[in-house]
Amino acid sequence: MLDQQSQMRMSLGGDGRTMKSLFQIILSILVLSGLCLLLTTGCESTPEAYKAEADHFAYNAIEAQWDRQFGLKTNLNIDEPRLSREPEMIKTMLPEDGKMSLPMAVAIATKNNRRYQTEKENLYRVALDLRLVRHIYEPNPFAVFGAGYTEFDSRDTDITTETATIVGLGDVVTDVDESTTVTENSKWAGEADVGFDMLLSTGARIGVRLAMGYTDIIRGDIDDGFGQLLGIVIEQPLMRGAGREIALEQLTQAERNVLYQIRTFNRFRQQFVVDVISQYLRVVQLQDNLENARINQENLQDIYNKMKALTEALKMPAFELEEAWQENIDAQDRYAKAKREYDQALDEFKLVLALPPQTEFQLDTTELERLRTYPTEELGFPEQKAVEVAVQHRLDLANATDTVIDAERKIHVALDSIRTELNLVGMANSEVGERESFGTLLGVVRGEDTFRVGVEVDLPLDRLDEKNAYRNALIDLEQAKRIEEEIQDTVVLEVRTAYRNLNEANDRFRIQTEGYGLANKRLENTILLLQYSKTGIRDVLRAQRDFYNARLESTDAIVDFTIAAMEFYRDTGLLQVLPDGMWQKPDTTAAAENTDPKG
Repeated sequence: MLDQQSQMRMSLGGDGRTMKSLFQIILSILVLSGLCLLLTTGCESTPEAYKAEADHFAYNAIEAQWDRQFGLKTNLNIDEPRLSREPEMIKTMLPEDGKMSLPMAVAIATKNNRRYQTEKENLYRVALDLRLVRHIYEPNPFAVFGAGYTEFDSRDTDITTETATIVGLGDVVTDVDESTTVTENSKWAGEADVGFDMLLSTGARIGVRLAMGYTDIIRGDIDDGFGQLLGIVIEQPLMRGAGREIALEQLTQAERNVLYQIRTFNRFRQQFVVDVISQYLRVVQLQDNLENARINQENLQDIYNKMKALTEALKMPAFELEEAWQENIDAQDRYAKAKREYDQALDEFKLVLALPPQTEFQLDTTELERLRTYPTEELGFPEQKAVEVAVQHRLDLANATDTVIDAERKIHVALDSIRTELNLVGMANSEVGERESFGTLLGVVRGEDTFRVGVEVDLPLDRLDEKNAYRNALIDLEQAKRIEEEIQDTVVLEVRTAYRNLNEANDRFRIQTEGYGLANKRLENTILLLQYSKTGIRDVLRAQRDFYNARLESTDAIVDFTIAAMEFYRDTGLLQVLPDGMWQKPDTTAAAENTDPKG
């Protein structure tokens, strides 16, 4: 019987040692993996390496979620150098005539505009936030090291006693002799605490730690040597916090935030290119108005000279000559006003390009002449179809719709946080050697090999914060729905307005173009009749005034039509922005058939 019990104990002891050895091997592999990761990623590097690592992640994250329907991918490098602000350097970029074309202006604005740069940086920041959230679900290594030297005295007390009996009296006398020996000691010690923590997609948290200490006694009678503590802790939620949807909520939201910011950036690009081109054309319009005022002044001066000759020949009354001179004075005043308006608008446009206001250049008026010959055409689909296309393609509305989905998902997350917390916990420590840690820097724990599996329960007795969070999540959902509803109504209003504006601009463009041609022809005929004294001065001045106003209205109609067309495509979400910042007219028929625009 005793032999059987002994064999049983030996068998159990052998199995126990086998399990511990297997556990130590597994932990060693895990720790070595963590140390390799630590050595490859956690060591000190250069600032350039930090920046390059962040750039690599951010740009790849944006690339992964970019959809062609958002627009052709542009240069998103936030470190791209801006143009020089030196006037002489800017002049070298312009053609010999010093005129800045529309494509060049848009390219400069895309590269130089301060708000555009900020929007690129906002996109980069959101992508960088995703990097931080993803890091939570990756092994997070740590390593802490300490070393030191100490000197101390050890005191040994030696007590000796001698007992003697006094003869005759019978008393016993004890003589105590106490001596203390002081020994000077010193020791070197070092310790390290390395490992990693990680959050899994199931909600489990795993931590691996290797704590090591070494003590070297130079003098004295104190144990020395090396000790280490290898441990692992795994905590798996079974109720509260369990499941991929809950555990990955931070990552899900961070990835969706990148998508939202990409849409926001591309929506900004659509608005930005329309604003830049519109302002360019408005400046060109004022430049044409200035030229029109100059021509008007020259024509009136020419008319005045002809009338003066007729007056001197007594073929025309003197008061009509005075009336012609009054018109000439008014023309000079209109020219001075047009000059001021043009110079002011050009300086304001320079701010859009982020160029110094004192930079000297002109805009290319041939762009306006090209627009004069631009053929008008029908949109290709009715107003209701334009509204449907906008609802499908507007990126800001897509963000609002997806925000409602986020709010619904967060309600489930809030409800989960109210539940009972039930965690399955596994913990194991394996210690080799038994040595005191030097100091308290790391606090290496002494102990025996420990294996433990258990459960931890946190009953929902006090979940006031979580219950309030749930109620707020319900409110957030209702607010998100109202915001989506408001944005959708705003989109419909903008499209209907843009549709009407474009139709009006289309008709006005055609009418004013025809009116400008008639006014020009009428002026030529009236001046010809004046030379033969077959018409009065008032008819000539009226014809010149009508020609001047007709050109103003014609130019205004051309610019209004071009801007109205861009705004219509922008408000329907169909505007395609090219990488260089320019835009191209979309295929409205194909866009109307697209039913999956949100990426």
